[in-house]
Amino acid sequence: PSKFELVLENVPCTFTSLSVFKKVRESTARSDGTVKRCLDDVIDSVLVSDELRRFLLDTDSDNYGLLTADERDQFLFRIFKHLCLGGELCQCEDNIDVYIELVRKIYRDLIRLATSSISCRHFLPRSVQKDPESRELQVISQVYYVKLFEGDHLIFPSSKEHPNTFAYTIVDPLKRNVILLYHSFGCGDF
Repeated sequence: PSKFELVLENVPCTFTSLSVFKKVRESTARSDGTVKRCLDDVIDSVLVSDELRRFLLDTDSDNYGLLTADERDQFLFRIFKHLCLGGELCQCEDNIDVYIELVRKIYRDLIRLATSSISCRHFLPRSVQKDPESRELQVISQVYYVKLFEGDHLIFPSSKEHPNTFAYTIVDPLKRNVILLYHSFGCGDF
């Protein structure tokens, strides 16, 4: 019999604003939000024809270091990256503001925010809890990156590793709900 191993990686999810995208917008788009174009390149099977995708994928680009590794690891930024990269046959948006607005809507649907209060304090790890007097918004959902292995072989979310193949579970401790957000890069077998 095969041995299956489920691997869950805790994904940081603490952002409560879209301020991280200010640096991204300034370096990859014009003042009206139009994404700056660049010479075509292929990185990780993704056609890179603009500065936004170069910023997301090319670790050698001038703008890659504008965000810290911690900022890039946040769930909010991961959603942004996944939407911008799209699927194998995606038609990219020309305006970065479309992506930012879509990320805002998806994040609000997936993540539960709450004010620091006695009623939700027992759901939060101590590292996330804040002063109940401040009434600051904070994320109480827990996010996990999911992989399933059969022996040494990855079988879920796909047998092929790719930056835009993912499976996340988002746990809402107040509603006791779990959401699966999943995408497998590629266009299937024809």
